[in-house]
Amino acid sequence: MEKRLVMHGILIAYHEEGRGDRAVIFLHGWRSNGTIWRPLIDCLEIGKRTLYSLDLPGFGMSETPKECLTVGDYADIVKGFVDAVCPEKDIVLVGHSFGARIAVKIAAEDPEWLARLVLIGSGGADMNAAERGAKKAIAKFAKPFFKARFMQPLRKRLYTMIGAGDYVETPELKETFVNVIGEDIAPLFPKVMADTLVIWGEKDDMAPLAYGKKIAAKIPNADLEIVENAGHYCFVEKPAECAELIREFLEKK
Repeated sequence: MEKRLVMHGILIAYHEEGRGDRAVIFLHGWRSNGTIWRPLIDCLEIGKRTLYSLDLPGFGMSETPKECLTVGDYADIVKGFVDAVCPEKDIVLVGHSFGARIAVKIAAEDPEWLARLVLIGSGGADMNAAERGAKKAIAKFAKPFFKARFMQPLRKRLYTMIGAGDYVETPELKETFVNVIGEDIAPLFPKVMADTLVIWGEKDDMAPLAYGKKIAAKIPNADLEIVENAGHYCFVEKPAECAELIREFLEKK
């Protein structure tokens, strides 16, 4: 069922499915929306739970924020959603890529209502401080040099080469993107106390498997599951396999 509510002055669209006294909240990645979870949700059989897939602000059917946001702002919006819609507070967060960054922020800083955590191709372990600073600087300051129409193809190639293609593809969220890639969440991983399942595509070329291994090693109560012959969107490529991993994780004592 498609629903909407206003959170922090922003209209948020979300899909609700099932009914139970426990909730699973799905947070999508950058340039995506809540419908990306449909193949996985269709394969899940976790009764007595309500499943929520959000369109994060600026994506899907949710309103684009008038001001730039940080990872913390997105985390606050998700926490506000929980307060408004999931008063039972027995919550499982499932985050992919950028959505996983948000989930880690919540798990590390405001974990009292979080039951378990699932991270899929998580952001946050993909670069050192120098690389992160370089990407942020180039994404922010190279823009004036590419205003001419004939320079646009070169501009896009440059941003793609430095791993900032998302900056080009979401022009209305450019400053927000700069904030997101500029925030180092690596120190948060050791602070995540919830039982955590880290799922990674074996052939992920956006966030290599080495990053997944690094993240799983940093989280005290984490298990890593590798989806063979799958990439960054392993839960779309192999939804049944990922659904089985999540189901087993949630049923584990």
